Amino acid sequence: MYRYSLKLVLSAAGTISVAFNDGDGSTYRDHDVSIVDASGNILAKESIYESGTVSTEVNSSGNYYVLVDYSYDTEDYSLTATYSSTTG
Repeated sequence: MYRYSLKLVLSAAGTISVAFNDGDGSTYRDHDVSIVDASGNILAKESIYESGTVSTEVNSSGNYYVLVDYSYDTEDYSLTATYSSTTG
């Protein structure tokens, strides 16, 4: 099992979206992609096989993290994180 994390530093409340692509189109194993706050609380989580997006609204500025768990494929997947100040 492999865990990867990506830190996001936000200056205001808004919406975080993370696009995941496994890089090879494999449907053999899923990847648990989560967005968590600085305290480790899971704000959003999706099990993604080939590609997909996980999103959440955050109520304040601060540090947030994208975690990829249960991934045995460590070389070719990609994450693209985007932030929007739009909520609701």
